[in-house]
Amino acid sequence: MASSPSPSLGFSAPRAAPPFLPGAASSQVNAEEGRQEADGENSLPPRSLPETSASGPQQNTHSEHATIAAVPAELERLQDDWFARFDSPETEATYRFVFGEFVDWCATVDVDPLTARRGDIDRYRRWLRNPHRARGVSSRVTVAKKLSVLSSFYNYVIEETDGLLARSPVRKVDRPKVANISHREGLTDVEARAFLRASLADPEPMHAALAHLLLSTGMRVSEACTANIGALGRDGDSRIITVERKGGKKARLALTPACCAALDGYLAGRQVSPDAPLLATARGRLSRSEAYRIVDRLATVAGAGRKVGPHTLRHTAATLAIKAGAPLWRVQEMLGHADLRTTMRYFHAVDSLNESAVHVLADVLKQEEPDQ
Repeated sequence: MASSPSPSLGFSAPRAAPPFLPGAASSQVNAEEGRQEADGENSLPPRSLPETSASGPQQNTHSEHATIAAVPAELERLQDDWFARFDSPETEATYRFVFGEFVDWCATVDVDPLTARRGDIDRYRRWLRNPHRARGVSSRVTVAKKLSVLSSFYNYVIEETDGLLARSPVRKVDRPKVANISHREGLTDVEARAFLRASLADPEPMHAALAHLLLSTGMRVSEACTANIGALGRDGDSRIITVERKGGKKARLALTPACCAALDGYLAGRQVSPDAPLLATARGRLSRSEAYRIVDRLATVAGAGRKVGPHTLRHTAATLAIKAGAPLWRVQEMLGHADLRTTMRYFHAVDSLNESAVHVLADVLKQEEPDQ
């Protein structure tokens, strides 16, 4: 049975915008990004804010989000102090989403997050894998990441409070084992070239600029969307873009001639300052959810025949570079991985079948039999 919420930390007074919801423009993401399984990046999307219409906000009718929980003062203080530890806005946005989703789930099953037990976390884990969820089944990688976020919160509470929690309810929860290989399907080289051609044929020049940035540099969609025009520059004869990586680190990426041409075509008609967004729509800075829709539509036009998102392009950039013979450490540098083992996921994805023992066995079996 689920534990009952304490009187001081009850959930009886829902409010419209709990503090764990990130800002709208920088945090709305599509369903595809919510299932990112590669490179350990911030791939868990913040929830979309309630839609509005002429008659006012539309209520979410999905049972999993039937209630947006009010956050009691103690929990609100703890989560805000915990969020303040993160230097990266993207990391903070991801953790805010995951923890907010958990608090919402707790409200629907009458569990107080600060008195949750291991059994409650087990039920939450099973809920994430429920095929009847409105968001669909969370991948094993996503479940592991979400449990890691909850573990971080509870460990923080144990460290920073005087006896509020004796132990973390996540501590002994079984977490999905994740293979050290990326199973995501990227584009082939033929499909990638068709995708870029489709972007150049699109009447909106910004779409070609986005497509070339993502596919030719392998940058994260968040890095493209947060870049300003002042990020473009030169290093000798090379044109570059400076992006902000996870953890606030800066990295300079070389731009291909084709990418430069797409950017020049897009920026030619704009009169903007260096602090203006590099990629913008009529409403302002391009959001990640808008970027996903653009990428998916271009892929459809190019004949990909499946869902394609910004991270698919990042995967494609990595695997095509590896197949073309780029040193693994160069691919690591391009992708901004802190650990080479993360980049190795792409190498294994490319190389595992090519080097399979099945091929060696086939060579043995096809040898001619000796003369009798």
